[in-house]
Amino acid sequence: DRKAMTLHFGGTGFAWTPNPAGETCEITAGVLTCEFGDLAKNATASVTLTAATTAAQCQAIPNTASAASTFGGGDTATDGGDITVLCPDIVIEKVADKSPVGYGEQMSFTIKVTNLGPGVAKDVVVTDVIPVGPGAAGWTSNTIGCQVDITVVCTFKEILPGDANAKTIIVTSVASPATCEPQVNSVTVTAKNEPTGAPGANADEATIEIECGTVQIIKIDNVGAGNPNLPGDGDWDFNLTRN
Repeated sequence: DRKAMTLHFGGTGFAWTPNPAGETCEITAGVLTCEFGDLAKNATASVTLTAATTAAQCQAIPNTASAASTFGGGDTATDGGDITVLCPDIVIEKVADKSPVGYGEQMSFTIKVTNLGPGVAKDVVVTDVIPVGPGAAGWTSNTIGCQVDITVVCTFKEILPGDANAKTIIVTSVASPATCEPQVNSVTVTAKNEPTGAPGANADEATIEIECGTVQIIKIDNVGAGNPNLPGDGDWDFNLTRN
């Protein structure tokens, strides 16, 4: 009693591999056909079909299998099942913890990376373009997984779905008197398996304003100022005003 099994499977872009392969099973035009030869009563035969997935293949993959016999009128059997590829949707948010700040005060940005799901985000990379120039006294981050150079780069092997699994990154510096320019900070995030066009925002920006005051000093001879015809008494008063 010879048995033949045929599998029709859906999905696009998959490189399917049957096991066993070769003379027993082969794939032609998206259809897997296996010739199992004679099967005794209550005997079984099986084949495993595998394929790697990418971020472009977040979908349900339908599969229908049918088996037919060449003996006894050609009995047939059919069954089906689906595999769903779950991909993540990463969103990033960035806020200035305080703005404006004065000279000598700490500046800090907080970054939150959340996976909206439904799949686990793999190989997540956060790139934070920190402000450069004399306005800051050097940016640092104590967050595990982050390296600070010209940019702050943070890597996470995976981020599970849900707000409870979100990653928080804090970047700090100290305001410098060298400039009063706003400290503009932008950040982006990528995940290896996030599909193109996922709705979550992969970039954000925040700004810290630096307060800079001006100081005015006025020198006054009280006597001379009261009567310009009289000589000054040599005592001078200074008025110091911060605007």
